Amino acid sequence: MIARAAFLLAALCASLLQAAVGDCVGGSCEAAAAGRVLLQRKQEAKTVVQQEEAQQHRRNRRVRRVDPGHTAAAAAWVATPFSDCVQCPAGSLQIRSVHCLRIFDGAAVAETLCAAYPKPAATKSCDCAELPCNANLTQMCVAPQGGGDEDLDVDFLDLGCYERVAGHAAPAPQAPPSAYDFSCMSYTGAVPCKSGVPFYSMRSNSMNPPMCYEFCTGKGLDIFALVDDVECRCGASAVNQNARAHQVDSQHLDFNLAALTLKQSDMGMCPLRVYRYAGHYEEGGVPYAQTQLLEEDETYLKSIFSGHLVTHLEDAAEGTKTVPPTPEPSLAQGEQTPEGYTRNCWPDNCGPGRGPWEDRVSATPAGVWERYHEYV
Repeated sequence: MIARAAFLLAALCASLLQAAVGDCVGGSCEAAAAGRVLLQRKQEAKTVVQQEEAQQHRRNRRVRRVDPGHTAAAAAWVATPFSDCVQCPAGSLQIRSVHCLRIFDGAAVAETLCAAYPKPAATKSCDCAELPCNANLTQMCVAPQGGGDEDLDVDFLDLGCYERVAGHAAPAPQAPPSAYDFSCMSYTGAVPCKSGVPFYSMRSNSMNPPMCYEFCTGKGLDIFALVDDVECRCGASAVNQNARAHQVDSQHLDFNLAALTLKQSDMGMCPLRVYRYAGHYEEGGVPYAQTQLLEEDETYLKSIFSGHLVTHLEDAAEGTKTVPPTPEPSLAQGEQTPEGYTRNCWPDNCGPGRGPWEDRVSATPAGVWERYHEYV
């Protein structure tokens, strides 16, 4: 029995070996083996090419070129923050408004101009056991409304190739030591500084639109451009109130497509290739989930808009600061007083130091519910 099992095992191994090398005699076995190795390498190379083509297709799909003169090129969905949880007939919901706005001036336009982009959801479910339900908002109740697929196939739009405005020189041959470019901080010219992309100057030896898109949207900025294909610069549209800290008078820094001139010839290097973020806006700007702002970035942006260097302790732009009240003598001398729960914190600040939220404004920012006295 053992001998028969050994015979069967030997026969099986022989058949497997024959299948591996094929029918060959003498030196032809080496040729057959070499042919199989060559075929395997060709198949691996074909797989690599297919993977590279798929990756290139995904990269190309992230950007779409549009006619900058078409009104849809300047339209985007702008969503207000979600409301408190509301007990509605259809269940507990948080509700917000979603409008189609022109990004360069914030004007409302027909929703058909935003139809090419996924519309963010106007409602989302909530639980009154987790969030307090507001009985005063029942008049806002609507049927549950979903939104489009917010995983955009197109992340940004190519608005075209433009000439740089007067005074916007070509990038220097030597890359700057830092991406924080302060050259527009004291600018007072009649045309937008740096052609409307006054923020940052990022260089890379592999510069491309997706890289510039990731960099600028990470800073909360929705306009970006490639200057001479080597420099990435960022800008802000009118609906992006978060980037400008809700300042109104910033025309010398705002991106204005009407102030640019299309490059007539497609030959040669593009002086200024402009793109814009194609997603929706939330709570006054690029959704926070897409940003990666550092404290240095916030200080930098406030410095550019303020026209002077802002320190990390200085939160407000010049002209919007409120002078903190003079400390009581007992507090200044370190003498303890009863808890200040009855202190009047409105309209003054009563926090430590200069007090919180020095840059409060009374005007309702674009895309925000009109429900508070002041906004920060």
